[in-house]
Amino acid sequence: MTVIIDIPPLLPISQYPALGSANFNQEAYDYATSVPPAASRMREIAVACRTCAIAAQEYAQAAQAAASTATTQADAAMGYRNASQNSATAASGSATLAGTHASSAAAALTAMQVLYLGSKAIASHPTTDNMGNPLQAGALYTNTGANAAITKRGWWWDGVAWQLAWGDITGVYMPTTGGTFTGPINVPAGATGNQAPRASEVTSRTATVYDQTALMSASPLNQWAAYISATGVGSDWPPGHPSVNAWDVITFGQSGRVTQIASQAFSGNAENSGAIFVRTLHDAAWSAWSRMITDRTVMEREVVITVAAGTTTYAVDPGQGSVHYVSINGPVTFNLPAQGRQLGDQVTLRILSNGGVRPITLSSNAYLPVGQSLPTYAAGQIVTLTFFYGRANVWDCFIGGVHQ
Repeated sequence: MTVIIDIPPLLPISQYPALGSANFNQEAYDYATSVPPAASRMREIAVACRTCAIAAQEYAQAAQAAASTATTQADAAMGYRNASQNSATAASGSATLAGTHASSAAAALTAMQVLYLGSKAIASHPTTDNMGNPLQAGALYTNTGANAAITKRGWWWDGVAWQLAWGDITGVYMPTTGGTFTGPINVPAGATGNQAPRASEVTSRTATVYDQTALMSASPLNQWAAYISATGVGSDWPPGHPSVNAWDVITFGQSGRVTQIASQAFSGNAENSGAIFVRTLHDAAWSAWSRMITDRTVMEREVVITVAAGTTTYAVDPGQGSVHYVSINGPVTFNLPAQGRQLGDQVTLRILSNGGVRPITLSSNAYLPVGQSLPTYAAGQIVTLTFFYGRANVWDCFIGGVHQ
């Protein structure tokens, strides 16, 4: 592009001489000699002006091109401005959305910190979540503390207590097809159906052994037990030898409704060995022992009692024994049960009057044979009476006689 140059200054032309001037010649000479340089300088000025005009034209053309470019670029800038404005609007929306997501992320983090407490090297279970709030059901954490009872295990909060979630598995999980535990397991009481019962809820293969200080009423329910003594008999054991006894006992049923069978495996009296007794528990009361009749033992249970002087009645209860050996020390009325007995029941009464003859009377539901009365007896003699319950509230009395 042509460069604009400086315009050279004009050269002066001497004054044209005036006619009749006294210095005409000199002035004419000065004039003549100043015109050519001035003309030459004018040519230089004209060339310079032409050069500047060309440069100006070129600059004008460049300016026009630049103006066109500027217009294009202005249009592009307007587009960029619009795009920038759109981007700013989108950025604002993204910022709002980002804020929403940030809030959601913060809420999710809070929720996670509430339900997953992470790894904790503590000696006891946490009592609050990571935010210091009460624990929520389903919260999880892993214990890495020094307490061997809970460390290296995952735990979950069931709303009341911490429960084992994972850990304690040193081998493989027990398959549903079965397997073998190498250590004991604990199971709850009251197993039913296909549930695993406690050892105390099943019949033990090895009987527990007790001595004469133990009550048979405390025998484990639905299990065998052995009661063995060489020095005495337990306070609620069946009748046996005064000292040497060995009983095998099974107690079965449910609480408050129990049957107990005692088999005398050994006795100091050989004739007692093999005897079997049975009794029942109704609510809190045990019945008397009842001996089961076998081909070796047909013996009745005898009740031996003394009615104190001044006591005038005696209740004859067949449930206590089938034979009542009663010593009396004054007049006594013997009362037979009015109800609650089964037809065919019977009881024998043997009455001994100590040191004299005392009157004996029977309750109104005891009937003597027609035409007979109670026998007379002497001091020290025994009157035997047998009663049979063959009709409702009627005991038929059979007189067995009087013995020394």
